Amino acid sequence: MAQVPSPEYVDTLNNFVLNNSTFNTSTLNNTTLNNTTTVNGPTTFNNTVLHNDKVTFGDTAEFNSKVIFNQLPQLPLPKGNIWVGDSLGYADSVAPGANGTVLRIVNGIPTWVNSNNLYVFNNGVELNGDSVQLGGNLVKNTNLDLQNFNLTIGNAGQTGTTRFETGVNLGDGTNTNVPLSTRGSAGTDGQVLISRGAGTSPEYVDTLNNFVLNSSTLNNTTLNNTTTVNGPTTFNNTVLHNDKVTFGDTAEFNSKVIFNQLPQLPLPKGNIWVGDSLGYADSVALGANGTVLRIVNGIPTWVNSNNLYVFNNGVELNGDSVQLGGNLVKNTNLDLQNFNLTIGNAGQTGTTRFETGVNLGDGTNTNVPLSTRGSVVRWSGVD
Repeated sequence: MAQVPSPEYVDTLNNFVLNNSTFNTSTLNNTTLNNTTTVNGPTTFNNTVLHNDKVTFGDTAEFNSKVIFNQLPQLPLPKGNIWVGDSLGYADSVAPGANGTVLRIVNGIPTWVNSNNLYVFNNGVELNGDSVQLGGNLVKNTNLDLQNFNLTIGNAGQTGTTRFETGVNLGDGTNTNVPLSTRGSAGTDGQVLISRGAGTSPEYVDTLNNFVLNSSTLNNTTLNNTTTVNGPTTFNNTVLHNDKVTFGDTAEFNSKVIFNQLPQLPLPKGNIWVGDSLGYADSVALGANGTVLRIVNGIPTWVNSNNLYVFNNGVELNGDSVQLGGNLVKNTNLDLQNFNLTIGNAGQTGTTRFETGVNLGDGTNTNVPLSTRGSVVRWSGVD
């Protein structure tokens, strides 16, 4: 019969299956632990040690090979704490930070920090509580590259407004294909954008109603209703005025102006318009009573009517009446043609006197009768 070795006391278990056991300061090699096992005192686990049920470690447990948990172990960790590797290379418990703090790497160490310190919010973005929102000041020139996408601010029916306090630039000097659209339209060439009142979109039109224009240039424009034009204004091409237009300053028309009704133009009472040396109509004050407008050196001028003519040779001016009278200043012929000259009428008492005689024809014209009572008087020619 083979001799059986005597049993031996050891502190290391190899290739053991232990059920419901308690270990105190032991070394386990290739051991299986079944059921509830309690490990007391410093214990070393070498090679493969299989735990099939609950294992409670009451002291230091040293694992010298890989530890695989097929289900999550119950490890001591205060509520809310986390494990973070310490300077010695072991997991250490780190208490939770204050409400709202986040875990951030600070100098290589996970650290609970205020979430507000994660980022600097500026250039049009600000932090409001825990909300990151549009707002605040720009701190640099900023470009929002839309690519082929649309940016929509607001929705139909909303009452919020977008305000531009420093102006809106539609492109620079090299980008001239930037439209300004409203009501789904950017208008057509030459149209103007007018207001349609509060709460209504403006509209591109080529007809202006009840407008005041200041220092403007109008091309192919229709002005309806009462329009006031202030400041120097230039009118090019066809400009149609359908109602009253008041010009408060210089208006320059570069094409023909046609008035279908008489315009109301400023002109002092009694004054007239006369072209000046620059080729523009100028107001000329009325002359004195009785003066007449006469061209003097090429200029219409109010002059005394007495100076219009020289009255002589049997015609004289009496007040404003031109009358027979005065001296002859030259031999004078009154050619009757086939007409009659009658001096006086029947019943009148005025006489016609010839103080130097009457010649009835000359020596060659002997057919000049002297008639009275309707008959020709015959005489012998004796003086």
